[in-house]
Amino acid sequence: MKVKHAEHYNYIKNLIAYRKSSGFFKWNEKQDIKEHLEFLFSPEGIIVYKIRSLDEKDCIVIHNGTQTRKAIHLPEGVFTVIADHKSVNLESEKRYSTRGERPVHVEPFSTMILEGHLDRILNAPNNLTNESEIRSPKKTENKPENTM
Repeated sequence: MKVKHAEHYNYIKNLIAYRKSSGFFKWNEKQDIKEHLEFLFSPEGIIVYKIRSLDEKDCIVIHNGTQTRKAIHLPEGVFTVIADHKSVNLESEKRYSTRGERPVHVEPFSTMILEGHLDRILNAPNNLTNESEIRSPKKTENKPENTM
């Protein structure tokens, strides 16, 4: 089975390795989760949340549960792409900046994981391309309440 579905197997294996190696998914107590996890506004069929680690680094996780590619507008920050619909790369150098007007695009039935600092946009490196820029969300009335 591993050989037949090697690409999928390696994707899941690398997701598990990322979870084990990062400081983002280690909260066990309800209070810790409430303090470090925040759900962000997202369109129907999409789940977006931010996890803050003890070292003040942020992880943005985007789940697209729809049949179509979705454009997602994130808060300001500079991020490294850890996972997308194709791969999980712990040594990734692919960067996204929330400067500019373009959203990040998440493929159908996939997850994207971005790591970085939401509040560090002014300190961002200048080696980002226009293709990788995303912008901040606009305020809407349908923003879900944080119930945690």
